[in-house]
Amino acid sequence: LAEAAVSTYNSFAAHVVRDHALRIGRDPDSALITQAGEWQLMSEVVDGWQGPLETHYAPSTVKKGALRLAEGLRSHLVDVEEARRFTREALVEVELLADAEGFKVGERASARDAAKKLRLRLELLRVIEVYLAHMRERGFVTFSDQVGIACQVAERVAEVGEAFRSQYRSVLLDEFQDTSVAQLALLHDLFGSGYPAMAVGDPNQAIYGWRGASASSLTSFAEMFAPPGGETRVLSLTTSWRNDAAILEAANTVSEDLKNQEGAGELLSDLTVSPIAEEGTIHRTVTLTEPEEADAVARWISERWIPGKTSAAVLCRAGNQFASVIRSLRARGIEPEVVGLKGLLGTPEVVDLRAALEVVADASRGDAMMRLLTNERLGLADLQVLSEWATALAGEDARGETDVSAAIVEAVDALPPESFQTRGGNRLTAAGRLRVERLRSQLREIRGALSYPLTDLVAAAERALLLDIEVTARPGAVPSMARGNLDQFRIHASNYTAGSATPTLGGFLEWLDSADEAESGLEAVPTVVSVNSVQVLTVHAAKGLEWDVVAVPGLTETNFPSIRSHFGRTATKEKGWLTEADQLPAPLRGDAQYLPEFDRSASTPVEFSANLAAYETALFERTQLEERRLAYVAITRARRQLLLAGSHYRSGKNPHTISPFLTELEGHSEVPEGFEYVPTPDPADGPREEPEEVPPTYPATDPLVAEGSGASRRAQLERAAGWVRDARAEIRERSGEERSRGSEGTGGMRGSGGPQGLDLTRVESLLANLSSRATETGDAALVDDARVLIRELMGRGGPEAVELPQHLSASAAMALTRSPDQFALDLRRPIPRQPSREARLGTEFHAWVEHHFNMPSLMGSSDWGEDEDAAGTPEGFSALRDAFLSSPWAVRTPVAVEQDLETTIAGQLIRCRIDAVFVIDGHTVVVDWKTGREPRSAEERDHRRFQLEIYRLAYARANHIPLDQVRAAFHYVASGVTQDSGMWTAAQVEARVLDALEHRGSLETLGVTATDGAVELD
Repeated sequence: LAEAAVSTYNSFAAHVVRDHALRIGRDPDSALITQAGEWQLMSEVVDGWQGPLETHYAPSTVKKGALRLAEGLRSHLVDVEEARRFTREALVEVELLADAEGFKVGERASARDAAKKLRLRLELLRVIEVYLAHMRERGFVTFSDQVGIACQVAERVAEVGEAFRSQYRSVLLDEFQDTSVAQLALLHDLFGSGYPAMAVGDPNQAIYGWRGASASSLTSFAEMFAPPGGETRVLSLTTSWRNDAAILEAANTVSEDLKNQEGAGELLSDLTVSPIAEEGTIHRTVTLTEPEEADAVARWISERWIPGKTSAAVLCRAGNQFASVIRSLRARGIEPEVVGLKGLLGTPEVVDLRAALEVVADASRGDAMMRLLTNERLGLADLQVLSEWATALAGEDARGETDVSAAIVEAVDALPPESFQTRGGNRLTAAGRLRVERLRSQLREIRGALSYPLTDLVAAAERALLLDIEVTARPGAVPSMARGNLDQFRIHASNYTAGSATPTLGGFLEWLDSADEAESGLEAVPTVVSVNSVQVLTVHAAKGLEWDVVAVPGLTETNFPSIRSHFGRTATKEKGWLTEADQLPAPLRGDAQYLPEFDRSASTPVEFSANLAAYETALFERTQLEERRLAYVAITRARRQLLLAGSHYRSGKNPHTISPFLTELEGHSEVPEGFEYVPTPDPADGPREEPEEVPPTYPATDPLVAEGSGASRRAQLERAAGWVRDARAEIRERSGEERSRGSEGTGGMRGSGGPQGLDLTRVESLLANLSSRATETGDAALVDDARVLIRELMGRGGPEAVELPQHLSASAAMALTRSPDQFALDLRRPIPRQPSREARLGTEFHAWVEHHFNMPSLMGSSDWGEDEDAAGTPEGFSALRDAFLSSPWAVRTPVAVEQDLETTIAGQLIRCRIDAVFVIDGHTVVVDWKTGREPRSAEERDHRRFQLEIYRLAYARANHIPLDQVRAAFHYVASGVTQDSGMWTAAQVEARVLDALEHRGSLETLGVTATDGAVELD
């Protein structure tokens, strides 16, 4: 057999589009846009909407609804006009009932609500129409778009299907239960009935309906691919090689109702045990409250997970369970790995980071500011002062709590004067003022980074809030894993940036809001099972994976299964296409025959309400089956051991019913020793009394007075902290003194912001004294931490030495002389420049100038960099070209173009590239083309001219010409301005570099070594 062609369903559709889209007049090379890009584009459409849009919903809600409806249209191959026509017809029917006379307002309520949602769908379709037009104009497509175009190709161009059928003798379709209606239509149109095709899948694992997949895909395949006059053959692969016997028994029990549903037939069978399977274990526990449940889960995991040997996971139905699980795992000394954006957003460090970004992006986010203030451990009296100060700032025109809440951001930025006091006579305490000032300083630092690229802004916010230090200092944290959540958040920011045409902080935050509110997150998360951490993720994200040890918490009705009580009857969150504007009408779906049907024959509002209630009941039953499939997936993720956990009280005073997915398995599980199975509280006992309020303390338990540590540990640490503060004060005192000169020579450079002159002998003596006392008290680890903090402080503020590279570019030499401190920091932690339009324009123009003079350089490198002040230059390439051609330089003949030179200045080898060299009136003139604006300040002009002086000196030395016979000039192409150099002497150029090197001192201690080759920093 020839090697099989393997691809995903989406990549196969992309292949069809790439090779055949031109046959139907579509662009085969459209750019694939991510979900982040879709959100950004939809934001542009909604935020820039002109004219009326009849909805009272917030713009973010409109964006989410429009995107969901647009995806429904794509997944079921329905165009906007078809959806609009159907919705208008339904609206006419419902409005007649909503306006019917002779009925009470309450009797017409259901019809009126449905009419309102149908009108909203029409508005969303208007938005989608503009959104899709923008997609086409910019040449963007989504995965679903590619499938839709491929379907059109397969349907309209018969030769394409014939080519595929002749090329491949058979086709195997794996994980078919996760395919959409559009993907099924594509495969059918290409391969057709009777073609040798095999679909492999498990209907019990069809859990991606929210992502466009259809639970009826396998049933539809059997009907659509059956040979003419024949039937599709069904083979059952029932042996599970993944799970032990007890796990499989539980899975078969939970899926029993799925096998009994109409149409399941022979597609569903019980799983059987493999010959290598062991007995396996299923445990159960039910606690009174949710925190107790989370603690039981963490304890069960900690007793069974062996780091580096066994894999373990906690699978949650919803992301709102993550926080309590993570907190309990950390209390047990386990740093969990949170998988997926939805869960990540609930981790404390990411909540803080996101809150800070929200505050700097939107001054009305008082809720986010309150989160940050909470971290500052302000007393209630101080919070009351800030609240009343915010009320005062909001003024008399404030409209309720919203305006006052927004004013809290201003209240932090502009603190109350010391004379301000509340109605109760309280003033902001000194300690409280200090803490709020610290927060204000952090936020101002973040605001100062708003011009940075998004990923750099996130990193700056993380540093400003000291979150990297906080997560590492968390008790029991593993340093190598402590900042994992922060790193993952930055990766999501990077992915958002890569997938958006114009990424902004506001757009990123809205995208996070959408991910946070989505039932299963915005997208599937590729996950690698690890034995080195306990992974916490949703059941949806866990599909296809397996762990040795698995815990499934939250097995309580309203959570798992996700149902709720509504006006005395049980209902799901899904209300159906009549009362959910962002749902594609069920009759338009490709799998409509497998969905509950709404009876549209009502002639009165009362009949309509009854029919709607019956429809919602049918939806509830269908959703129950979907929840059961999800439970089946959760159970079968465990290889060896499984814990099913629930609690009676999750929120409110009344107990919740334990999930049937737990009670049905009581005969297949046992309560482990040391755990409990609390019986359901008797309803006759009434609602649970709330526990007595305990005065809040932070932290809840003092980690420095933990069991066995002794109360003296806090006193020792406070003493050590005092030494750190003393050292810091001494640094501040000496920061204003004259910098002492570093060691002789120019081999390196030292930072000036540190504790120069600090008595290091005294510091080392303090450390030694601390160590000796720690040995006596058994607190050696604490002393090690103090030593690290003190030395880090010394290093952070002290001399930062960096090893200079053996070669510097002219731009690097300029950066050195502009700010030696910043140059050392950039050299130590180099950050590549983000590609920009201005840099590309400069590169293009320089290449054109070479061609114009017909003197291309010998080296093809584009090392021009980006002109400072180029950002925002309105002229394009054609304008620059025309401006240059109208300048006197265009008609002159250069003697050299793009010439590479090097020379030694102040002991440093400096390399440069000269744009052009002319001979004018007997003088050699070195010219550097600038595509940006000329500098505005005298200081900046002087700094820029230093580059020209380097060029003059290098060219004069290379060509053995007296320096006073070599001139240099910048020519600013756009404005036509030419600025000459200052005609410095060689000694003046050397002195400029020497001053910078001596300012920094010696280069011994930072640990960055010289490179073997040249380092170009342009």
